[in-house]
Amino acid sequence: MSATISPSEARFANSPHEGKVLLPEGVRWSVRGSEGNPPYLYASCSYCNQTMDTESADPAIAIFRHGTVATENSMDGVSYAPKNKLEQLVKLQIARGYRRAPSLLQRVTGEVPAMVKIF
Repeated sequence: MSATISPSEARFANSPHEGKVLLPEGVRWSVRGSEGNPPYLYASCSYCNQTMDTESADPAIAIFRHGTVATENSMDGVSYAPKNKLEQLVKLQIARGYRRAPSLLQRVTGEVPAMVKIF
């Protein structure tokens, strides 16, 4: 009895790889921070292997400037943080006590509440 493999498995098995982990293409954003450490926004580019992190939830500050490669979510080396990641960062900072809860006025205007603890 012989085993058959799919064409994609055969290509992978015969491909020369050097043990390098293949990252997803383009810029990837994530919210990080373990217990005891402040939450922050982290971005990495698989093309130029550059990374950045920021504690700010301001869209004008959370900008990742990296290599000149245009990807699906980055034009000319500039990538803006996704709105859902910024919201997730603010919620996590509020839950851990690094940011004040928004007041009624801030909720109506959409303003981001101020930081309580300095990193």
